[in-house]
Amino acid sequence: MVNKIGSETSDLQDKVKDLQAEIESLKLHNQQLEITLQQSSTNSLTGYWELDLTTKKVSWSDSMYVLIGQPKSVNPDMKLFYEKLSLESRDKLNGAIRKVIISGQDYSFEHHLILKDTDKHARTNLKLELNENNAPVKLRGETIDISLIKSSQKELEKLSMIASKTSNGIVILTTDCLIEWINPGFTILTGYRLDEISGLQFKDFLPEGKSIFGDTNHLAEELSENQTISDEIKFKTKHKNDLWLMVNISPTLDYELNPETYIVVLTDITTQRKVEEELRQAEKMAALGKLSAGLAHELNNPAAAATSAASKIGLELDKLESANLEINKSQIEDKIIASILALIESIDKRTNS
Repeated sequence: MVNKIGSETSDLQDKVKDLQAEIESLKLHNQQLEITLQQSSTNSLTGYWELDLTTKKVSWSDSMYVLIGQPKSVNPDMKLFYEKLSLESRDKLNGAIRKVIISGQDYSFEHHLILKDTDKHARTNLKLELNENNAPVKLRGETIDISLIKSSQKELEKLSMIASKTSNGIVILTTDCLIEWINPGFTILTGYRLDEISGLQFKDFLPEGKSIFGDTNHLAEELSENQTISDEIKFKTKHKNDLWLMVNISPTLDYELNPETYIVVLTDITTQRKVEEELRQAEKMAALGKLSAGLAHELNNPAAAATSAASKIGLELDKLESANLEINKSQIEDKIIASILALIESIDKRTNS
């Protein structure tokens, strides 16, 4: 029984460790993607161009040459830009230009740039310049390479899908530990929906006493030193049931590496806890059985010793009784002999006299 429970506990612990490692890998990947997204947002290549609507003359920045893969010796020409667009993107650009000229309002759209060695995902922002008579005179364009941003967004979407499909509970907390978002796995585990607990303190769902979520300043200090904190907590579900959870907490950081939010991943270890408790009880019973056997052994040995001693004492008593009989017999014979000697001596004295 003990071996079976021990084996089940070991298997559960291995599964929990594997799951924790997978979660840590996903969180690390998520952090790297966020950093990439931030860097790509600030360092994305941006090309600037301008079209004079009166002269049809085009000018653009040096970065525009790099963006569309053209040498600086080539004269700026909108045809070169069009050649780098897919047919669909060309239609988008034409439609965007018409909208800007007709409405006079800025307009942005996303499109692809087809280059010799690769395709890029770009966003072009259009702005119309008017003269003093409010007549359009120039069309200014800002074309930004957002390939890295789109790639990062796709990866984040995948992670979001994983978060929505996983059976583990995932909670996003503010730096004050207020609940901001939960995934469906959290609802399945605890019974709570987001609209029921959004904005509430996470610690309110934990038993009173020491909690890593109780002191937000201490939590921030711990995370700044360790990046990730793990702990086991007891959680009170919507139906007032106690749930044992393994929690992994990691921060998401802003541009200055300050915590923006906390991501909390919750793993249900209630079954493991029960198995561990059964193992402890089984070990106690095994120890009690061993103690009982030892006591029985100790009790049986003195009884055997007493029986053996009593038998020996009986034999010695028999010997002692025989010895006493011999002694008594010897004492009787000595008395008779002494009496006879005394009688002979008396007779001898009378004869002599």
